[in-house]
Amino acid sequence: MLDDVDEDIFPFSKDEIKIILDKSDGYLKNFIMLMYATGIRPGEIIALNWSDISFEKKQKYISKTISLGKNNMS
Repeated sequence: MLDDVDEDIFPFSKDEIKIILDKSDGYLKNFIMLMYATGIRPGEIIALNWSDISFEKKQKYISKTISLGKNNMS
């Protein structure tokens, strides 16, 4: 049963992430690195606005996602 599992799930090993990043460039590399480093989902990245990011506080506010071309609020 999944409720009994205390371990985090990592779909890729560190070596696999390194390979993926080495084979990527430009905005795609940044996109993948942001997902890996923060756990943010692709639709949440696409829906981000500059006003959702506080560089002073080093925080981002995730309140929406884009799915099937539609903006959805959390």
